[in-house]
Amino acid sequence: MESVGPYRIVKELGRGAMGVVFEAFDPAIGRTVALKVIRPQPLATAEENAQLKLRFAREASAAGRLSHPNIVTIHQLGEHDGMQYLVMEYIAGASLESVLAPASPLTLDAALAILTQIAAALDYAHSQGIVHRDVKPTNILVKPDGVVKLTDFGIAHITSQVVTHTGATMGTPAYMAPEQIMASRVDGRADQYSLAVVAYQMLAGRRPFDAPTDQALMFKIVSEKPGPLDQANPFLPRVVAEVVRRGLSKHPGERYPSCAEFVAAIRTAAAPVAMAHPPPAEPRRPTAPRPPRGGEGRRRVWPVIVACALLAAGAAAWLGFRAAKVSPGRDNPPAPETTVNPKDGLTYVWIPPGRFMMGCSPGDTECFDDEKPARSVEIPSGFWLGQTPVTQQAYQRVTGQSPSHFKGANRPVETVSWDEAQSYCQAIGGRLPTEAEWEYAARAGSTGARYGNLDDIAWYSGNSGGQTHEVGQKQPNAWGLFDMLGNVWQWTADWFVQGSYRSLRGGSWGYGPGVVRVSYRGRGVPGYRLNTFGFRCVGE
Repeated sequence: MESVGPYRIVKELGRGAMGVVFEAFDPAIGRTVALKVIRPQPLATAEENAQLKLRFAREASAAGRLSHPNIVTIHQLGEHDGMQYLVMEYIAGASLESVLAPASPLTLDAALAILTQIAAALDYAHSQGIVHRDVKPTNILVKPDGVVKLTDFGIAHITSQVVTHTGATMGTPAYMAPEQIMASRVDGRADQYSLAVVAYQMLAGRRPFDAPTDQALMFKIVSEKPGPLDQANPFLPRVVAEVVRRGLSKHPGERYPSCAEFVAAIRTAAAPVAMAHPPPAEPRRPTAPRPPRGGEGRRRVWPVIVACALLAAGAAAWLGFRAAKVSPGRDNPPAPETTVNPKDGLTYVWIPPGRFMMGCSPGDTECFDDEKPARSVEIPSGFWLGQTPVTQQAYQRVTGQSPSHFKGANRPVETVSWDEAQSYCQAIGGRLPTEAEWEYAARAGSTGARYGNLDDIAWYSGNSGGQTHEVGQKQPNAWGLFDMLGNVWQWTADWFVQGSYRSLRGGSWGYGPGVVRVSYRGRGVPGYRLNTFGFRCVGE
C-alpha cells in the first residue's frame, strides 16, 4: 500500500484490534501524520462489518471531541476504496509498552510523571462524557521531551449513548475492570482501574494478574485479590501499595473519585515515608569519624591557591580542568588529586583508569535483572569527576537560574532535566559520566553493594527528613567523592531504553536502601524535571 486517499504511506507503526496504524505524509500541508486504516473483514457478516464500521466511526466521534495536551489530536475521518481511515497527530516517541522491561520496575518518580499526565487526560475525557475503556501501555505514548499522550479511543464509550452487547466487553483483558468484564455499565472509574493496573506494572515490573488464557485471566480479575505491590517490589513503601490496591478494588465505589486523586494519593503516600524522621535542626553528621572537608573556607581559599600555582608555572592562559591540580593539606590524608573548575567553582577529583566488575555485587540479594550478570569493564583513561553533585550555587553561577525545589546554595541542584544537565556540563567544558564511569567511581575499588555503612554515606528515606541536604555532609568513598549514593539521583550519559529513557544512578533522599546501591539502575525520560533529579559532571 503506497497511499490512502491523499496521504502517502511512509511505514507501518503497529497493528491493533481495530486496524493498522501507519506513518504517513500529508502533501497538502507538508506534515507527517499517523493514519489508522481499517478494512472490512472478509469472513465477517455484513452486519458484523457494519458494527465494526460503526465502532470505528465512534472512535473519531469520541476522540475528535477532545482537545487536551495529553490526548492525541484527531484531524480527519475519511474513506478510500472501501476502507475507513482516521488521520491523527503523529507522535515521535515510543509506547510505554516498548520501554517496560519484565522484572525491571520504573522509579517511583518516573512512574508518577507518566501517571500524572495520563490521569489528567482521562479526567478531562470523563468530564466530556467519554470513557476510554482501553487504557494500557500500548496506548500510552512517551515523547522524548517527557510529554505523554493517550491514544486509541477505538472502543470509547460515550456515556449518553446505548452500547450494544457486542461493544460492552471490548478491551484488553489484562487491563479491564471487573465491571467491564461483567458487561456492566461503566464510567470513569473503570479507566481508573486500568490506570491502576498500569501503575502496578510500572512499579512492580509485572501486571497484578496473569494466566495462560484470557478466560482464566478474566476469572482472576473478577474473583481474586491482586498480590500486594510491596511484595512484588519490596523497595516500595506499603502505603503506596495500599493506594494502588484501592485503585484495583473490585467495586467501583471503593476507588478514588477521580484518576487525578488516585495519582495524588500515590504521591502523598510516598511522602510520609520520607518524612517519618522530622528534619533535624542541623544537617545530620556521620557518627563515624572522617577526614575534615574544610568547608566554605576551603572553597574560598582554593581558587587563590590555583591562581598562584598557575602564575608560578607561567601558565596563566592555561584554563580548564587540567589547569589547576591542588594538593590538599596534610590534615586530610589520604588526599585525592583534585582540581577546581574556574567556570563553576566546584572541586573535581581525578579518577584513575582501571578495570572493575560492573553490575550486581557479590552477595547482593536485592539486585534486579538489569543489574545481572556482573561483567568485567575496563575504564581505559582516567577522568575528572565532580567531587559532589552540582550545587545550586554553581548552577546559578553558570546558567543564571535556580530551579530547585529545596533551596540552599550548597544543596544539590535538582528539578533539572537530562538536557539541562548535559548543557551545564558542556558549558563548563565537560560532559555527563557514562554509567560505567559513574559506577566505577562510586565503587572506588570496593566490591560491595555500597562503599560504606548506609547511614554514614548517604541521605535516603530513612534519614533525610524528606528533603535534600548540603553536599559533602556524609563520609566520602575511598576516592574522596561525596554523595555518590543518596541525596539526589544523578543523570548519566547513557540510554536505559534507546530513545525513551536515560539512566539515573545513586538513588535519592526519597528512596529506601534497596535502591540506594552502587549497581541500581534508575531511569527517567530526558525531559522530566523532578525534585529528586540532580547530576555531577565529568571534566575533559
